[in-house]
Amino acid sequence: MNNEVFSTQEAFERLLDRPDLWRKTGRPMQQRFSLKNKLRNGINVTIDTKEKILAEAGYTVKQETIWRFPDPIPTKKHLLAKVKMQDN
Repeated sequence: MNNEVFSTQEAFERLLDRPDLWRKTGRPMQQRFSLKNKLRNGINVTIDTKEKILAEAGYTVKQETIWRFPDPIPTKKHLLAKVKMQDN
């Protein structure tokens, strides 16, 4: 069993580089060539598309994407209080 893990982008690029793995998707080879050209030319392939094709090839998600809340946007009142504290 292979325990290597890759980012979605790395796994997708490896899939496109391996015709034997691509065949597992059941998709036409022409689509593989088209997607390779898109990436080569800097054209975005959506994360949803990458994940769907990777799953079709038998790849599995090792760890769900983790999100962090953004820092709260400071209010004018908060900023004024911070300036006052620095003046003291």
